[in-house]
Amino acid sequence: MDLPVLIDQCRQGNRQAQARFYQEFAPIVLGACRRYLPNDAESEDAMIQSMYKSLTSLDTLRDPRTIHGWIRRIAVNECLMILRKKKLEWSDDLPERMPAPDPDPQERLQAREVLSLLDKLPLGYRTIFNLYVLEGYTHREIGELLNISLNTSKSQLIQARKRLASWIRPNENKPHHEIS
Repeated sequence: MDLPVLIDQCRQGNRQAQARFYQEFAPIVLGACRRYLPNDAESEDAMIQSMYKSLTSLDTLRDPRTIHGWIRRIAVNECLMILRKKKLEWSDDLPERMPAPDPDPQERLQAREVLSLLDKLPLGYRTIFNLYVLEGYTHREIGELLNISLNTSKSQLIQARKRLASWIRPNENKPHHEIS
């Protein structure tokens, strides 16, 4: 079925079309929610709430071609509401120096491995990393979304990158006599 037709049928209240819409987009939305909420129950709740909001807000979708970004933004906002309720602790201490990334193509990780590493990040680091790197928000936008300072957003991103780099290249910062 053509996506614009599916959207129109959903807008008209067609239950079969809504079920198809759910089947089509729920896995994508759940993936987005999992990046922000490590708890399976929370990410599934956010996915369900996001799908409901999407289906009941289809009249606000101007261009069916933008639905993937539109629905992902709804999911991200839903996750951020949950995270705001948790009142995460943020640190705005900027490290003195961030190591430059190694452009070696042999060290590229598979998507599954990257997602596994992201799951291990503390929730604050993970949230900022997702918003900045994966969603494309600016530090100013992140600050407004999460009610934190620009420097806090930058600091959390730097710390997330450092932590990820230490997991990807664990021996990089050790003295040579410790490397085996």
